[in-house]
This record gives sequence, C-alpha cells and structure tokens, in this order.
Amino acid sequence: MKFLIIFILSQSIVYAKSKELPKIVRCLAQEEAKFHQKKYTGPMYKLNQQLVNMLAIETQLIFKRDFTEKVCLADSKALTLHSHLLLDYSEIFITPRNKNDWEINLFAKQVDLLISKNYELFLYLVSLVQMEISSPHCLSKLVPNYETYLEKEMYLKDLKSNYNDKDSLLVIEKILEHFTDIELFKQKCIKISKALNNR
Repeated sequence: MKFLIIFILSQSIVYAKSKELPKIVRCLAQEEAKFHQKKYTGPMYKLNQQLVNMLAIETQLIFKRDFTEKVCLADSKALTLHSHLLLDYSEIFITPRNKNDWEINLFAKQVDLLISKNYELFLYLVSLVQMEISSPHCLSKLVPNYETYLEKEMYLKDLKSNYNDKDSLLVIEKILEHFTDIELFKQKCIKISKALNNR
C-alpha cells in the first residue's frame, strides 16, 4: 500500500492539470503493488511496469469505460490490456467528438504510436519469458508457425508489417494464451526439454 501511495504521488506531476490518474492506470498500479507484496519480479511484473510508464507519460488516448472495467476486473490486468492492444484495439478507445480531419489524423497517429510501442513490449516480454524457461525450443513446439513468424520479425524492420497480418496475429495470440499462466507454461517447457534430451 505504501508503494502505491508513493507511485500515485510521483505520477501526479504528470497529471498536474487532471483531477486524478486514469482509472486504467490506477488499476495497473494496484496490480503492481500486489506484485510487490508477493515479492514477484518476473515477466508479468515487468510488463505491468512498462505499461504503467507508457500510459502515465506518453499517451493522451482515453480508453472506453467498459474496456477499462474489463481490464480492472481481470485476474491479469496488464496482460489483458497488452493482449487487446496487440490483437483487438479497434473498439477500446474513445474517438474524437468533432471528428474533423486534424483530430482524426492526430488520433490515428497516437493509436499507431501506442500500438507500435506495445508491439516492442511484446517482443521484450517474449525475451523475458524465454530467459526463465529451460527449453529454447519450447515456443517452436507449442506455437504453430512460430519459426516462420520469427524469421519475418528478424528480417523485416517496419514493425507494422511484422505483426499486422493474419498469420502473425494468430502466432501472437497463441503465445499470449500460453503466457496467461507462466508457471504452467514453464512446466510444459520442462516436459518438452526432457523429451528432446531423451531422444
């Protein structure tokens, strides 16, 4: 609780003109405080940290109320938000009221920037999880077309072209499904590693 109070006070400078932090950021901060209480510092904690920093500092976008509630009620708040930003972000933001060309273009650029940064965060999350598992081939065995996706990611530099196609999105969705339970994912990877070593 002490950490949460310190966090909110430190972030209030950013929102000097606002009454309070956006609810979705406060929910993520509460989740981060729980991680601290449990002394958990693994991949989901780091994902949470990065999302809090991203939303508290770098974006003016406003999430819809029903989506905010969905994130706040989720068991894994950071992963729920992260997944939607990658896979299904078309209906989660409040669009400009006036809808003139300038506002629409600005809104689109802000969304694109947030999605691109979130994709970079996804790659970071994958690397964090892979550092914790015993088998370097685990994702290749569990996720269809993972190797093809990896080759595309390695050679293409434009982030949007890397993931904004149907095949890549299916791979990303499957990876995130496995990450909903990191401990179970680790157990699966241990079995894969043992099976490979026994050949």
